[in-house]
Amino acid sequence: KFAKGARGDCNGDLAAPDDLEVALLAARILAQHKRYELAQMQLSRILQEDSLRTHPNLYVRALYQLAQILDHNDRFVQAVEALEKAKEIQKRHPDAEPLLRKTLQRSLQLGGLYQQIDPTVLQRWTSVNLEPLPNQLATVHLLGFPRSGTTLLEQILDAHEAVATSSERQVFSHEILPCMVTPNEDALDTWTRLNALTAAELNHLRRRYCTLMSATHAEPMRQITHVDKQPGNIDFLFGLVRLFPDARFIVMLRDPRDVILSNFFRYTADRPTGVNFLSWGSTSTVYLQSMEIWLYMRELLDPASWIECRYEQLCINFVEETRKVVEFLGHQLTPATLDYLSQTTNKYIHSPT
Repeated sequence: KFAKGARGDCNGDLAAPDDLEVALLAARILAQHKRYELAQMQLSRILQEDSLRTHPNLYVRALYQLAQILDHNDRFVQAVEALEKAKEIQKRHPDAEPLLRKTLQRSLQLGGLYQQIDPTVLQRWTSVNLEPLPNQLATVHLLGFPRSGTTLLEQILDAHEAVATSSERQVFSHEILPCMVTPNEDALDTWTRLNALTAAELNHLRRRYCTLMSATHAEPMRQITHVDKQPGNIDFLFGLVRLFPDARFIVMLRDPRDVILSNFFRYTADRPTGVNFLSWGSTSTVYLQSMEIWLYMRELLDPASWIECRYEQLCINFVEETRKVVEFLGHQLTPATLDYLSQTTNKYIHSPT
């Protein structure tokens, strides 16, 4: 009923919800329908000192929503002030500093790991004789950085009749990669384990990956191109290349300023990686690291195994950019692909950011 009222589908005043959590949801609905003044009225009920003491998480989320409303109304300075106030509150959380330290340790580990990879290593990895993937599946990994446009491209590709996409399923990072590396933070130990994987171990993990991915689809994935959209896996390119020597990669790129700003605006405290976006410096640093990994690996990989797609070009030259990516997958552009929007009307689109 509230959503209908926000759209103007029914008459009468919008009743003010008594519950603050519902008030935040109401503010989001109102903002989606550009009823910003009413949305701010809902938020003002949450942004009281009492709420900061009793419901600090709700208070922070309300500040993020307020920042987006202010941004839509071209009140950019006030929007950033609301964001920075929210992030200062988040930094006080007892888990914030330990998570930041863990992020730093992970960065050092990744840096040490990629220093070990050179053309000779890649040649050795790609020369291992592995079994074909089950059901003649061809796997392509859609990578990038959050807020770079991977969700848009995934929806476009999923509309193609010969393509099935998996939207940010953490199968590889949570279920497969831990079996390929050591549990500690030592880069040398991880490298030793990764390099020593046998063909039998790799074949087992490849089959497990396909089984777990297939379980997320309503129909069996047979003789199709499977696009695994998980932007964060760009940091784990070493593992993807080790497990899938014949894999192909689509890397989504966007103006770094837009990527950093967009991530800074998003509330991500419900995920461990959200601590990376609590300051302009840390947001820029994690973006830089991911892009440096890609730029390094790009020079080592077979040029035929990857393609870059720029978000801005996809928006400006939709047909030609889509054609390039679809042909990279080995297919022809179809009317259904260009009409992807009609297939997303009643579709759940999963994107953590």
